[in-house]
Amino acid sequence: MIESNETISNAFDQAAQKMERMIYHRDQYPQIESSGDGNPNQREDYLKLEETYLPANMISLAAPPNITTITQPTELKKGISSQRIEVELIGADVSRVYATVIPPSFDPKAEINSWEDLAFDEFDLGKVNDGKYAATYANFTTPGAYSVVIHAENSDGFADPVQTTITVPGAETSPEPQKLTGDVNGDGTVNIFDLVIAAGSFGKTGAGIMGDVNGDDAVNIFDLVIVAGNFGKSLVALQHLLWLPRLN
Repeated sequence: MIESNETISNAFDQAAQKMERMIYHRDQYPQIESSGDGNPNQREDYLKLEETYLPANMISLAAPPNITTITQPTELKKGISSQRIEVELIGADVSRVYATVIPPSFDPKAEINSWEDLAFDEFDLGKVNDGKYAATYANFTTPGAYSVVIHAENSDGFADPVQTTITVPGAETSPEPQKLTGDVNGDGTVNIFDLVIAAGSFGKTGAGIMGDVNGDDAVNIFDLVIVAGNFGKSLVALQHLLWLPRLN
């Protein structure tokens, strides 16, 4: 993002959003502290860096690939262990397109003791025609949901990775975790961090934007109002209220 001439503040915010969308970075909360008070991710930290660039105010002519479409999430039929993964992208002189397969057994919250713990399967996608790449992965054997993350690169840089899900039937499915409206970063509390993230994405449109609280593919005043309206609420308190007996 810094190579795209973004400010440090915007680059940090966009990187945090992308980490949240990638399963192997989930529950990792990056921090930025520029005001000197020792408290990261405060409004003052963002404001101090909103006009600062690294290494300087510059315009980059780099044009890394841009992945536009990917195979939609798919549940395999019972007994099937292979799936063709297809992507379309925009970019000149693409040198490699490949996929990382993250198995259902991966726990993003578990302690990582060595790099071998992150040695996921990879496979290259071959060029089918201009802008389209595909390959078949045949080791979807363990029941559960696999995350397939697609990467692309050329001499100018790397595409933002995108991911899809391939589900192998047979595993017990856990109930969806309860979500708190306005909790943008998923830490179980609606606070200033959520408001800052939503405000940092104000005006952006598209699917999966961090800060799009109401799910309309845009971050606007409605999302800020929802976050502000739930400010101070926590998932722990909400769960406690749900368990309270009803009084006649």
